[in-house]
Amino acid sequence: MGLHRYPGVTPFTRQQSRIFYGRDKDIDKVLTLIQVEKKVLLYSKSGLGKTSLLEAGVLPKLPETYTTISIRLFAYKKGAETPLERVINALKTVVDDLDTRNDTIIDQIVGDNENDKTLWYYFKKAQLLAQKPGADEPGKIFTLVFDQFEELFSFPKKDIDDFKSQLYELTELKLPDRIAALIAGARQNNRELFSRDTIGLLHKKIEIKTIFAIRSDRLSLLNNLSDKLPDIQSTFYELLPLTYDQARQAIINPAMDKDPGFETPPFEFQKNAIDKIIHELSDGGTEYIETTQLQIVCHRIEEIAAEKHTGDAVKIEVDDLPEFKNIFLNFYFDSINRLQEENRDKAKRLIEDELIRNHQRISLDQEICKEYLDEKELRNLVDAHLLRAERNTFGRFSYEVSHDTLVEPILESQKKYIDELERIRLENERQEELRQQREEAVKKKLELAKTKKRLRQTYSLLGLALLALIVAVVFYFQSDAQKKHSQNLTIASLAREQLDKNPTLAIRLAEIVWANSPVMVQEILSKAFYES
Repeated sequence: MGLHRYPGVTPFTRQQSRIFYGRDKDIDKVLTLIQVEKKVLLYSKSGLGKTSLLEAGVLPKLPETYTTISIRLFAYKKGAETPLERVINALKTVVDDLDTRNDTIIDQIVGDNENDKTLWYYFKKAQLLAQKPGADEPGKIFTLVFDQFEELFSFPKKDIDDFKSQLYELTELKLPDRIAALIAGARQNNRELFSRDTIGLLHKKIEIKTIFAIRSDRLSLLNNLSDKLPDIQSTFYELLPLTYDQARQAIINPAMDKDPGFETPPFEFQKNAIDKIIHELSDGGTEYIETTQLQIVCHRIEEIAAEKHTGDAVKIEVDDLPEFKNIFLNFYFDSINRLQEENRDKAKRLIEDELIRNHQRISLDQEICKEYLDEKELRNLVDAHLLRAERNTFGRFSYEVSHDTLVEPILESQKKYIDELERIRLENERQEELRQQREEAVKKKLELAKTKKRLRQTYSLLGLALLALIVAVVFYFQSDAQKKHSQNLTIASLAREQLDKNPTLAIRLAEIVWANSPVMVQEILSKAFYES
């Protein structure tokens, strides 16, 4: 795969130094500071291109006597390399035999004591290995380049203290006291080992330059190092946003380069298209232009130019320009959409939930990342410049989000995802509540039906009982009336019998019958009257 003319969200590399335009004055000034001073602090707002300035602009122009050791710090994660380990491992990548050669004088002095294998030890060993016998040439100048230096302060205090103490030893001392004590002890045991030349090599100062690249909003953190590195902020350079003229150079020149090593053929911009890009990225001329934003836009335009290429020279016009609104968020979604559809949500969970913690990018080993995506899909995200892959101390790759400017858009996407989950949760709760209400309504309806049925049954039973009671009462009264009528007939019969014998008794019996049934007395009297 060839080089891109515009790297997009990832910083420029040394291989892209020929197309790194617009920063000539910055390059010259920083280059001069590095050659004159021991420590240089480079700072700017995030997204203005500190890493690109160093990697594609400054470092390739350093003299050959400068050995560059680039150390990119990551946010602290338990089990990851400490800052000291990262420096040592970076040194091992540029100095041959640093791990395999154990026959230098410093190895014989230190032996197997790991506590004495500090930064000074490793750089002294590198200095000795670079020394050619009998050669009279300038010594190597080790140039430590700390990128994302603000991440140092995400580590535990002990790691920070160890780092600043050992960096102080390396940059300020010719010979640390404990090494001097070891040399003195070794000389007593084996004086033949220490010739005048050997002693001279051990006391020869290690030439060290240090460059610290840090975000301007984190500059105050450097005060934590002032007890050991009081001059860390003495020499500084602020990288400012691109001027409009610098932005034009960065837009126009890479597109016109005819080097066949590029992935896309050369193309040109119409003037109105350039004006439109400058206008949009500067918010109508009211804001500065972020380098990262510019590169993302131009990277997309490079893809559009490749799509338009049919053999003739391609000219980018205003209508060819991509959407500028929400540029980083769109870049994020476009990168995710390059994946297989079934993997897109997994990619978002990896990036939003794992690769960003506490609003900071972190680096994760490939084995953890593979729990979400396979190696092919991870590589697709690297090729899209959404992720960056870097080999770690285990010989595997670690992955991280490619730039700080993507953190906020990714967190915005995560918030939308969380809000959507909350919306779904509330909707599910509402649906569940409605379901329960429907079930309760059906249950109440069934209970009401059962109650009505029971009431109908009760009313039926009560009706039957009432009917039976009425029948019983009627029967009772009929039976009682018949009984009384029979009694009255008996009394009336006695009264008639006593009428001649005992008129008084007959009258009283007649009164009893009268009280119960006057009609019957009248009938008796009428009968007696007619008979007489």
